[in-house]
Amino acid sequence: PFPHPPPPPPLPPPPPPTPTPTRHGEMLTANTDYLTADKCALANGSTVVTVTAKDAPAGNLTCRFVDYEIGHLLLSADELVTSTKAEYDAANAEAENQLAAVGFIPDEAYRTNLSAFNAWTWATGNRTAAYANSLSAAAFAEPVDATILSRVVQSEGHEVVTATCVVPAGVGKVLTVGLVNDGGAEGFESLGNHFPLTESNVTQLSGNVRVRRMELTEVSPIAGPTTGNTLVTMTGEGFQSPMTCVFRRDSVPTTIAATVISETVVTCVAPHGSSKVDVELTFDDDGCFLPFDFMYYNPPEVLVVSPSSGPRFGSVNITVYATNLYFLKTYPSYMKPRCALGMAGSSETGSAVAVLPGHISADGASVVCPTPHTSFGGGDHVVRVSFNDQQYAPPMSSASASSVSFKAVGPTLVMSKSVYHVSENSKEVNVSVELLGELNVLNVSVLVNVSFGGDSVLPGESEEEGYRPTTHAAAVYGGARWSDRDFAVPVRELRWAAGELGARHVTVQILNDRIYETALEALTLGLYNATNADVQGNRSTTVVTIADEDQALTLNVRPYTAVYRVPGGAPYAYIPVDVVGGENALPATVSYEVGGGTMTKDVMYESTAGTLTWEPHDRDTKTVRVTLMWNAIPLHGELTLGMTLTPTANARTLESETQHSPPSATQALWVFGVPLGACPPGTRRTTSAGWIANDPPPPPPLPTSPPPPQPPPPNARDDAELHSLQVWVQPPRVRDDFGDFVTPAMERADFSPEFRSGHYAYDVYLANGYAEFQARFQTRSKDAAVMTVADTFIPAVKPGLTDHLNLASGGAGRRRGLLGHPDGRDAMDATATRWTTSSAEPWTPRSSSSSSSSE
Repeated sequence: PFPHPPPPPPLPPPPPPTPTPTRHGEMLTANTDYLTADKCALANGSTVVTVTAKDAPAGNLTCRFVDYEIGHLLLSADELVTSTKAEYDAANAEAENQLAAVGFIPDEAYRTNLSAFNAWTWATGNRTAAYANSLSAAAFAEPVDATILSRVVQSEGHEVVTATCVVPAGVGKVLTVGLVNDGGAEGFESLGNHFPLTESNVTQLSGNVRVRRMELTEVSPIAGPTTGNTLVTMTGEGFQSPMTCVFRRDSVPTTIAATVISETVVTCVAPHGSSKVDVELTFDDDGCFLPFDFMYYNPPEVLVVSPSSGPRFGSVNITVYATNLYFLKTYPSYMKPRCALGMAGSSETGSAVAVLPGHISADGASVVCPTPHTSFGGGDHVVRVSFNDQQYAPPMSSASASSVSFKAVGPTLVMSKSVYHVSENSKEVNVSVELLGELNVLNVSVLVNVSFGGDSVLPGESEEEGYRPTTHAAAVYGGARWSDRDFAVPVRELRWAAGELGARHVTVQILNDRIYETALEALTLGLYNATNADVQGNRSTTVVTIADEDQALTLNVRPYTAVYRVPGGAPYAYIPVDVVGGENALPATVSYEVGGGTMTKDVMYESTAGTLTWEPHDRDTKTVRVTLMWNAIPLHGELTLGMTLTPTANARTLESETQHSPPSATQALWVFGVPLGACPPGTRRTTSAGWIANDPPPPPPLPTSPPPPQPPPPNARDDAELHSLQVWVQPPRVRDDFGDFVTPAMERADFSPEFRSGHYAYDVYLANGYAEFQARFQTRSKDAAVMTVADTFIPAVKPGLTDHLNLASGGAGRRRGLLGHPDGRDAMDATATRWTTSSAEPWTPRSSSSSSSSE
């Protein structure tokens, strides 16, 4: 079995019962020493009240202040008992009269008499409860020490006690007061409320004894123009409607109805007047009042403002010369100058762009108002002056608008130029941003946003001459590959220290690549999120155009593609189109048309034309399908068919570069009328058993071998040679399962001859699709010359008559060799180094030789 839990701790003993208060006498009067109103007291605890009571308890007494509502309930309860008793007496007399007249009490008189009796009975019980509650409220109220002035026994035997006590500080309200003797044994609960520990003897509270506790803590403004209409706001304690403001301007006071907003806020509109007057905020129901002074002045009119302009960011002093500054200098405790900027209309009040605190100058001739330390609205602002931060008189009518205005402007940030035209090999361009203005008093900063594309005039044009902007293609920032990036903006925040003006520069780094993009592409720089300065809207941006100097994607129809009859097969032949140069960041398109050669259109092949498109960075070989009509092609036929390309968009052809008609124009396909492996055309049939071939022609000559490497220069040291060499190539991008282009990892390529120390030239043969080439090498001497790379396009070779027997067919390729530059530029340490080759002039055959030297 589980053990039983321990018993809970014993409960604390119950508190001792609170003694029931006992009534002793009743309160008679309460009069305070507050000015001329004897029912009023300040809420700060400084007012003394004198109270009298009949038959008050003996011994030491304390004053107890409770909410007057309790005393008011006593009055209401007494009045209700009196009225219901009178109604009952009248109903009872009427019932007796009916009984005497008719011998019985009619039902209606009976019901009326009963209802009146019940009302009187309820009122009597309500009064008893009200008196009991008032005794408890007095007994539980916070005790205030009382000083007994006298105890006098009247002729009728009642004792009248006179005592004084201080009205305790607290929130404003109407109170009633009683005298209590609780023997001095007092307790306080957890919330701080008082309760007696012994029997309390309490005087009965009275609804005729009341003290208003009130306070006036602030009046704003305490001055206004002689024309009046000043909205005076009073803050304090115990405000209660109805209330009035009494302005004692002369022998006949002017009473203005007050608007009670809350128990702590009340407002009055001052009448017209002059000089200093006494004002009383008065409670209408009991005559309590709170006094204050109010000063009238002649309204100031602005004459001149100096300076007439300045920055809207940061603080500068505005000096205002105006009339009636005598009042401001003579009564500084009543008036505080303010300057309002941009207040429109003829009214003394209204919205302003900025309200500035001010002070009177040492000579008393002007008001000086500093602008905000942060910023305010810009523009031309009329300046007005007020002595009470509420009413701003219009400037003097005879003053000109420019003399009484302050122009807040700047400092302002602008782009120095709207467009910069640069070439791709410019490396960088510094875009100028200027901070303009008369003065800069704060630290200024601005961010620079970079967006792709833009509109500007073309190089050699200007907007002043009427040329309209042209929309340019978007330059690319931060592409997936280094060769996809056109520019970089490393710093995009500009700063000026306080006091500085002038130009700062945003450096745009132009990244030169080998990719054809478009003839003119652009980026736009924009200013935004300026701190402590304005950005001028029509000069907030500038366009940088980059002239692309790279060559478009170069395409070539591969010539000499052999095609053989396939018995029972599809009648199609495919003409390859290779990428033989350049790289594209835009889709490249060419149109093609099949024709030329020895084949007859629409007899031996169907007419074929269309377009081919290479997506960005696509270097794959594409094919054009041609339908051959084999029934019209003789078995002994050896025919040719050509195809021509015409650039359409972002592309060029080898034909357009060389200005010569390529062999593919007439010999893209070499069509043989016999199946692959059959006797070549030109043989004759001698027997039914087979074919007797003619003697084959001699084989085509092999491509010329590269020249032998040149020996090192005579002045080269023995150690000016390679220590190691690796060749890496970047395969072309391919599409993944989702159709997106992805870049494969680099592959290591073979080169010839095999690496050996002291050899200075190597050949690497790559397919056309390879996009990038890297040579990674080490030299035996750190000051040996660095190798560079040249490339040569090797065209296809026309097949021989019998090539279809041994399945040989030519293919285009690219040959790259290492070339040495004896001038020793770009020297590198003898460590493994990644290096991407530079592009040579397109399709110009060059020898592959190199040499190295030490310097």
